[in-house]
Amino acid sequence: MTEQVFSSHGSPKLSRRWALVYAIASTLVFLRLVKLGYGTNFFFDDWQFIVERSTFNSASFFQPHNGHLSAFPVAVYMLVLRIVGLDHHWVFIVIAVLAHLCLANLVATFVRRRRGEFAGLCSMIVVALMGAGWQNIFWSFQIGFVSSIAFFLGSLLVLDVDKDELSRVRRIVASCLMMCSLLSSGVGVAALVATSFICVTRPERARVWWVPIAPVLMYGVWYLSFGESNASLGAYAKIPEYGVETTSAAVGGVFGVGEKIGQLLLGMLLVVLFGRFRQFWSSRVSVATVVFYGTFVVLVALSRSSNGEPTASRYLYVAIIAIIVALGATPTTLARPSKALPGVIVVLAVWGSNSMLETGARTLRNEGEIMRANLAVVETYGSSLDPALPVDPVHAPQLSVGGYLMAVARFESSPAAQLSDVPELGFEARLSADLVIDRAIVPNELSIAGEDCSVELAGVTNVSASPGTSVLISGFEPTNYAVRRFNLDASRAVGRSIDFAIVKFQFPSDELDLPFQLVFDKPVDVVTCPH
Repeated sequence: MTEQVFSSHGSPKLSRRWALVYAIASTLVFLRLVKLGYGTNFFFDDWQFIVERSTFNSASFFQPHNGHLSAFPVAVYMLVLRIVGLDHHWVFIVIAVLAHLCLANLVATFVRRRRGEFAGLCSMIVVALMGAGWQNIFWSFQIGFVSSIAFFLGSLLVLDVDKDELSRVRRIVASCLMMCSLLSSGVGVAALVATSFICVTRPERARVWWVPIAPVLMYGVWYLSFGESNASLGAYAKIPEYGVETTSAAVGGVFGVGEKIGQLLLGMLLVVLFGRFRQFWSSRVSVATVVFYGTFVVLVALSRSSNGEPTASRYLYVAIIAIIVALGATPTTLARPSKALPGVIVVLAVWGSNSMLETGARTLRNEGEIMRANLAVVETYGSSLDPALPVDPVHAPQLSVGGYLMAVARFESSPAAQLSDVPELGFEARLSADLVIDRAIVPNELSIAGEDCSVELAGVTNVSASPGTSVLISGFEPTNYAVRRFNLDASRAVGRSIDFAIVKFQFPSDELDLPFQLVFDKPVDVVTCPH
């Protein structure tokens, strides 16, 4: 396999002028992404790292997370949490965006070397602002995926030289980068397969065959000691369908269009590549990237196809990068477009996918607001809660009340909102805070009805009570009830029901001058009984 390492349009090093252009573009993109991501918070899998992997031991680093070896992102979380605590999530956003931009510039390096500085700059912008990959950009937990790909591309870049420049130092660096890729996430397995392909297809394979050996041994030792497989061999039949859906959605996602149009664009792209197959095959980097992506699709289909997520943002992110590197790293004889074409593509891509980027960021900001509201309630009434109770079964099912309060004590900081700020938050945040109260804060207990009890309010469906007080409710038939405090506009129907004699509701005390509201599906009586 022969390869044109550098085209006549590019060079291994950037001129000062182009380096300045790249730096300015990267800075502008960085500021935009950080602004979009500001206001997000820890949620879902973040909490497993925070609560269960904050102690410096082998289990924290090497126990698999959904089958992934995640030692590198765990180390990042450990370090940053010990420096800034839980109340500066923006630092995690900065780290996530920097990792993403590092990867975007690595992609640009491959394109620049074959297609020229302008094409490389355009590819960097397309990757950096890809709306389809918003999960890996704004969710700091996904630095594992991003780092795996970045370390993989770094290893390819180190090996992407003529045989005379392939020094021992380069080979050792490539091997170390592959180990870092494996330590970041399961994506590193696909990266290892692709790097091994590079090593065995080079004419000087006798000099580079050992590059993947250390990563293979390291991963093998980990897998035998800690590893677990989520793969189901019975899912092999789903691989082609899964791959087509992911790839089509990724091609469409570059321009912010749906999977259907993506299928059309993918078909057109395959026709062009089929006609230029020999030129495409002449680039080891392009073929290795295809090997990487193909392996990634197989692994994801075998392990995650039962979840039905072929078009999940985190997977489209990987696909888009693989597509751009594979096309951009081919020799220039693959196609000779006008110099303006990359500019047209970047305008269409950024314009088309911008709404996806903003919607993704807004989604995570909303998730962050919900978690801040829930945690405000938990911190206020934590002593009266069951420590095993999940803080939020939807947005953080792994996080228990006890685990959260231990994390707050350990890091001496909190990501929660002030309880007084919860009424000013959005509809979903206020509703979620009420659900925490409804599930756990307000217990009810049966009380024997005395003859001297009297009806204070008859036939009501809404009862108001101040913090620190109790209310006795009487009725003649079972009814559903809900507790509201922050979101009185929410639907009344809930799945909790009570039977009657007399039920006592005890409301916790706090400094917020805002009453609790008991809402019933059927009329009830408020009664008073002498002590």
